Amino acid sequence: MLRQWLACGLVMLVVGSVMGEAPAKKGKGKGGSPAAAILKQLEGASIELTDDQKSAIDEKSKAMQAKMKAIQEEHQLTQTEMKAVADASKAAREAGKKGKEIEAAAYESAGLSDTQKEGMTKIAGLRGELTQEIVGLLTDDQKAKLPKQLSKGAGGKKKKNK
Repeated sequence: MLRQWLACGLVMLVVGSVMGEAPAKKGKGKGGSPAAAILKQLEGASIELTDDQKSAIDEKSKAMQAKMKAIQEEHQLTQTEMKAVADASKAAREAGKKGKEIEAAAYESAGLSDTQKEGMTKIAGLRGELTQEIVGLLTDDQKAKLPKQLSKGAGGKKKKNK
C-alpha cells in the first residue's frame, strides 16, 4: 500500500510539472499551489467547483504548501532538483518503466542524496493526502466525473485488498 501512495505522489509531482505552470493565485516562487495540477485536472473533466469548495481547497493547499516548504528546507531540496526528478520521471515513464522503477530512475538521474530522497518521498505522501482531501470535498456527481488518475489516488486504500 505504501508503494501505491509513493507512486501516486510521484505521479502527482510529475503531472504538476508536465502540465506546466498553472497560474497560482498568490503563490510565491515558481512552483505555485500544490493543488494547481489537481485543479487543472478537475477543470479538464468539466467539474465545476462551488465557492465553498474553492475556498476549502485554497486553505488546504496553503497549509500543504507550508508543510512541503518545511520538508524542502529540512531535506535540502531545491526547485531545480525537484524539476530534475519530474523530468527524469517523465523520461522513465516514456521508456516504459513502471512504479518503483520510475522513482529509482528519477532519483538516480537527479543525483539525489538519501536525505533528499526521503524528502521527496514525504512530499509525495503529502500530495497524495492533498488529493484525498480535495476529492473528499466533492459531491457524488462530481466524483463520478473524476479522471482515473484522481479517482485512483482517492480510493487507493480500499482497492489494495484483492
